[in-house]
Amino acid sequence: MTWLGRAHTLRMHAEADASAGVQLKGSEVAMRRTIASLVIGLMLLLVAGSVEVSGQVPCSFVGGFASLRELVGPQAVGGCVEEEHLNPANGYIEQRTTGGLLARPNGSAVAAFTDGVTTWISGPDGFQTRLSGDHFVWESELAAPIPTLPAGAGSASLTSSDVLPILTAASPSPSPSPSPPAVASPDAGVAPAALTAPAAVAATPTPAVRVKLREKPDRVDTGTDARFEVETNARKGNCTLVVAYHDKPDVGVAIGEINDNRCEMKYTVPQDAKTGTATAKITITSTEGTATTDDDFEVRKGDSMLGGDIDIELEGDDLPDEVDVGDTVKFTVKTSLKERGRCEMTIAWPRYTGYSGDPQEPDDNGRCTWKVTVPNEIPKKGTATLTVVVRRNNKKDSTEVRSLTKEFDVKK
Repeated sequence: MTWLGRAHTLRMHAEADASAGVQLKGSEVAMRRTIASLVIGLMLLLVAGSVEVSGQVPCSFVGGFASLRELVGPQAVGGCVEEEHLNPANGYIEQRTTGGLLARPNGSAVAAFTDGVTTWISGPDGFQTRLSGDHFVWESELAAPIPTLPAGAGSASLTSSDVLPILTAASPSPSPSPSPPAVASPDAGVAPAALTAPAAVAATPTPAVRVKLREKPDRVDTGTDARFEVETNARKGNCTLVVAYHDKPDVGVAIGEINDNRCEMKYTVPQDAKTGTATAKITITSTEGTATTDDDFEVRKGDSMLGGDIDIELEGDDLPDEVDVGDTVKFTVKTSLKERGRCEMTIAWPRYTGYSGDPQEPDDNGRCTWKVTVPNEIPKKGTATLTVVVRRNNKKDSTEVRSLTKEFDVKK
C-alpha cells in the first residue's frame, strides 16, 4: 500500500469507527481526521516539490568522500541518500547527503562538501574552508567550478521515508474510550455534560546548543596570529571561524574540533588585510544542533609576516625598527618550543653581503637570541630584511617549520 493509501485508510478508520457506533468522543474523532488530513497534505507537498517518496536507496561513503566526511565531521555531512555518480552536466562525481552535497572533479584528488553556506575542500593547499560564494585562487585551474547549493539546501535531501517516522511518532495512538457518561432525561431539566478535550501531549524539545566566546584578540597586527576559543554545551562536532574585515565580505579562515566542550581556532591575519574593525563569527555544528556567536576586534598594520606551521608559536621580542652601521644589535624571538627544536637566522643587508647567524636551540623560556654588528661597509642607507626559521626538531631538513620575516631601516 502506498503512503497516500495509508493516510487515506487512517481517515477512513476514524470515520468508520464513528459511524459503526464505536464510543469515541467528538474531539477524538476530529483529532484523528485532522491528523490524517495533515499527513495527506504533507505528502502531497512532498510530491509537488519533487522530493523522493520511495524507500531510501542503500548507499555508503567510500574513498575520498569517506575521508572528507571525517575531516568535515559526520554530523555536518550527515548520512548519504544516494551512491556517488557522475553528473554529465559539469563532469563532477557527486553524492547527495542529508547535510548537503559531496563533489569532486572526475579523475581529480580534489574533494569538496557544501551545505549551501560553507564549502569545505580537500585540495592542493590541504584542508580549507570558505563561504560557498567565494573561491580560492587555485580553483580557477579546475575545468568547471565546484558545485554550489542554495543556502540551507542540505534539508532538500529529506525524503518521505525520513518524514513518515516523525509523523508516526507525533500522532497519538487511539486508546479505548471510556463508557459515555449517563445523560439525564430531558424531562429532568439537566443539560448534558460538556465533552472535555483530551490533554495535549507535550513534545520533548531538542536540547539547544549554547556557545560562549572565551578568548579573542582585542587588537592584532597584520602578518601575525589571532587565536579564538569558544565554550559550548555540544559534546561532539566542529566550529568554523569566518572573519569580515572592514567593509569587506566574509572570509572563512579556520576550522576547529570540539574537545571537552571547547573549540579552538587560530589563523594568520594576511599582510594585506584591511585595517580597522573586523568581525569574527564562530558557528558550532554538532549532533545537538547549531549555534553562532560573533564579536569585533581591531586590525592594525604590522611590520612582520609569519608563515608555515601555525601550531608552532613564534613572535619577535622587541625587534629593532632601525639600526646604525657599526652598531651591535640584539635580535630575539620567542617560540613555543623550549629546549628543543632549532632556530636559524639570516639578514639581507641593503647592497651588501648577507649574514647568517649560528643555528641554536631555544632556551628554557623558548627564546633564541643573536648579537650582530651592522657592517660599516654598507654603502648607503636602505632597508634590511631579517628572516628567522624555527624547526620543531633540530634536523635541518625538518618540514615542521615556522618562519618570521621583518624589515628594518639601516642608517649610514
